[in-house]
Amino acid sequence: MFAMRRRDWREAIFQWQLIASFDLTRSGSPVSLHSKNDKNSRRVLFAKKQIRVARVKFAKELLQERRFREFREQCARVMEMIPDQRILKKDRELLNLVKDYAHTSIEVGGDFSTLATRSSNPKRIAICLDVLKVSDVHTHSRVIFAMGRNLLSVDKNIEVHVFITNERFVVTTPVVAESFHPQKRTTIEKLAQNILEDLYNTRFFIHYMISRDLEGLVSTCNKILEIKPDVILYGGGHRGLFSNESRLIRHCLYDFFPTVFFFIQSNNQVDKEIDMIIARGPHKITGDFGKSVVRVQPYPTILGNDSSVDKHLDRSVSESQTIVSAISGVRLNVKMAEMSDANLKRMFGILDRVPGTVWYFVGAADPDELVRSNRLIEKRVRAGQIRVLPVLPFIEFSELVCNSSLFLHLPGFTGGSGGASVARRSGIPILTFSHSDVSGRQPQQTIFDERDVSGWAEMAIRLLTDQDFWNQTVTLQRAHTNWIKQTSSRNFYNCLVEACELGRNRINCTKTKMVEFSSKL
Repeated sequence: MFAMRRRDWREAIFQWQLIASFDLTRSGSPVSLHSKNDKNSRRVLFAKKQIRVARVKFAKELLQERRFREFREQCARVMEMIPDQRILKKDRELLNLVKDYAHTSIEVGGDFSTLATRSSNPKRIAICLDVLKVSDVHTHSRVIFAMGRNLLSVDKNIEVHVFITNERFVVTTPVVAESFHPQKRTTIEKLAQNILEDLYNTRFFIHYMISRDLEGLVSTCNKILEIKPDVILYGGGHRGLFSNESRLIRHCLYDFFPTVFFFIQSNNQVDKEIDMIIARGPHKITGDFGKSVVRVQPYPTILGNDSSVDKHLDRSVSESQTIVSAISGVRLNVKMAEMSDANLKRMFGILDRVPGTVWYFVGAADPDELVRSNRLIEKRVRAGQIRVLPVLPFIEFSELVCNSSLFLHLPGFTGGSGGASVARRSGIPILTFSHSDVSGRQPQQTIFDERDVSGWAEMAIRLLTDQDFWNQTVTLQRAHTNWIKQTSSRNFYNCLVEACELGRNRINCTKTKMVEFSSKL
C-alpha cells in the first residue's frame, strides 16, 4: 500500500483496518465463519498481520520522537493483536519492541552500571524460566532444584533465586498446559522443600511472577533488578507452544546483567543476547549466537542419594530380554510417524537377531493409533515383539525399567531424560544419540551420531547377548555418573565465574550508552 511506502503508519493502520473489517464474502456471513483456505479469509488474516506490522513501525517512530505515552499505547495494541505467543518470542522486531518498552519503563535505583561488578565471583545467582513444568512425567522442576542445591554446596555464601516469569501472559492468548499451569505453585513449592530442605527460603528462593501484559513484564524486570543478581541463567526448552525459555526477560535485561543460556531440552535455538552457552552434552547448537562463548559441561543435577542399584550389575541379561524406550505425550506418536522405514527396519532388526526379546514403547498419546498408522510396527505388535503403552504411573514405569535389559533412546527424540534417569539409577545400560538431552549424562561410548542407527542397533544386540559386555557398560555408566556427581558442581560454577567476567566486560564497554539511557528515566 502507498501509505506503507510513504511510511505514513497511522494511515496504513487505518487502511488495513478497513480491509480487515469489511465482509468480503458473497454470502453475507462473517468472514470468520469461513475456512482459512477461503480467499477472502486469507486476505483478512493478511490485513490483520499488516496492521500489527504497521503498529510496530509506528511505535518505533513515536519512541524516536520521545512520545512515550503514545509509544506505550501502540505497544499494548500490538500485544493484543498477537494470535500466538510463539510469534512474540521468535520475531526479532517484536522482541526489540518489547525491549524498548521495558527500557523506557523500568525503575533503576542508583548507578545500575555497577550491578555487574559487585563481586569477582557470583554470589547471587538467578535462574529465569517462563514456566516450570511439574508432573509425574516431567523432570524439569527436579532439574532446577537439584542444580540449585548443588550450586549452594560450592560456597556457603551463594544464594540462588529462581524466577518463574510466566511471560507468555504478555500476549492475550497464552497457551497454558496442565503440567505448568500457574495453579501448580503449591506443588512446586512442596517439591522445592523436599529437595532443598532447610536451604529453601534461606539461601534458595522462588519468585513466582505473573507477567500480565507489558506492565506485568516490566514489574518482573523490576523485581529482578531489585534482587541484583551477579549472573542470570536462562533455561531453554523447545521453541513450541510449551517452551520454558524466558526469552523476553532475557532480551530486556541483557544490557544489565551477565547472561548465560543452558538447555532444558536440547533442541532450542539460541541468539546473540547471551554471554555464555553451557551445553550439557555434545548435541548440536542451532541459531546465530555471535560472539557467545560455548562451554560443554555436565549440569550439576545429581543429588547425593542418586546412585545405581548394585544388584543389577550381577544379573543375567537373558533373564529379561526386555527393551524399554520412553517419551511422554504426543511426541512418541509424532516422531514414530516421522521415522523412515529404513531406520525402523534397522531398529527392529534387533528383535530378529535376538529372538524372544520384547520391546516396550512407553508414553504414546494414543497407542492404538500409533500401531494402526505404521505397518512395520503393527506387524511386530501382532508377533508379540513390540508393546506400545501410554504414559505409566511413575511406580509402574520404574518397575518396568528396573526389570529390563536395556534402555534405548530413539533417534530423533530430544527429550526423555527423565525416563533415562530411572534406567541409570537402576543400573540399566542406556544407548542414545548426540542430539538428545540424554547424551549429557552418558559416557561417550554409549552416544551415537543420529545418522548411525546401524551402529546403535549393533551395540544393542551385543548388550543383549554378551553378559561381560553388559557388565562393562553398566560399570562404565556408573563411573561416569560418579564423575559428574563429584566434578559438575564446581566446574559448572567455574563456568559462571567466566560468564560473569565476560558480561562485566561487555557491560562496561557499553557504559556510556547505559548512562545515556539512565538519564531518560
